[in-house]
Amino acid sequence: MKIDLEHFYEELSRINPGDINIGRNAPLRVRRDLPGEKAESKSDRRLSESVAGLGLLHPPALMKTEGGSIEDSVVIFGHRRLAAASRSGLKKISAVVLTTPRAELSEIVKLRIEELSFGKELSELERIIAIDKTASFSRLSADEILPLLSGIFGRKISAGYAHRLLELLKLPDIILQFLHRGDISTGDLLALSEHPSIDPAEAARLLAGERLSRGRQKKAVRLMLYLADQGGGKWDKFLSGFRLGKESLVKSLHHACYPLLGEDLKNISSIIKSAGLPGDAVITPPDNLEGGHYTLRVKIREDERFSGILAKLGTFSEDGGILNLLDILKGNK
Repeated sequence: MKIDLEHFYEELSRINPGDINIGRNAPLRVRRDLPGEKAESKSDRRLSESVAGLGLLHPPALMKTEGGSIEDSVVIFGHRRLAAASRSGLKKISAVVLTTPRAELSEIVKLRIEELSFGKELSELERIIAIDKTASFSRLSADEILPLLSGIFGRKISAGYAHRLLELLKLPDIILQFLHRGDISTGDLLALSEHPSIDPAEAARLLAGERLSRGRQKKAVRLMLYLADQGGGKWDKFLSGFRLGKESLVKSLHHACYPLLGEDLKNISSIIKSAGLPGDAVITPPDNLEGGHYTLRVKIREDERFSGILAKLGTFSEDGGILNLLDILKGNK
């Protein structure tokens, strides 16, 4: 990768990496953890070892205001390299220092995003932080900033979806750490956080503690949502029972959902019976315990019988029977 800095280039300076702000509050820091920090990764440690032995092969880029000091500069990119240099005990390193008018900040942000697209892969949390930091720093609108970030996400994202993602940053730090480590996916955390009956922090802790595969985790989340959809405090009752039990989360959710499906099936059977359909009409509940898909099968061998069943279904619909069925399927009854 080659990022063109000639348009902004001012000087190559010698700086003390420990004097530069690269904390989590730094304007363009996207990485959750950096070398030398408590949760540094193996690759962070390897980078520090490399810098200690070879020095910095590629200088970081900083931006300072006219008349401002280097210590007050904003790091454009090279946060990991600065952290590794500081961790390695280096007191002087080379850095590209830019002096850029405010009007050109959007171009600086484009350089930052380009560097993120080709650097160490971002976690799901870091992608959300990238939206927050680059938009805030550049003051670009969502329509301007989101297309630039498509390379980071691997797809185009809408302003509405970006807003939902940014809401996740308000969750407790421990939950964001789960997201960063991949203990829970962005989609699952969004689904849980947007359900009025579920505390996403508590649900995420349960999922992270189980260390489920991605497939089993998605199944657990769907069961959680199905259970919470039933209302009546059933989700809270499940949590109380789960804390006292010894079964795995997925098994406990299965056992909690089975009676609810059975109750639904009983109500649906009663409604179908009231419609006067043939006695061999069979209702099949959802086989995945996630709700919403019941199958009604009726064997029809004669045209005359078929016409009669259609007539009964018409009357059944007029009397509100279909609406009652839909209410059950939607979890409203």
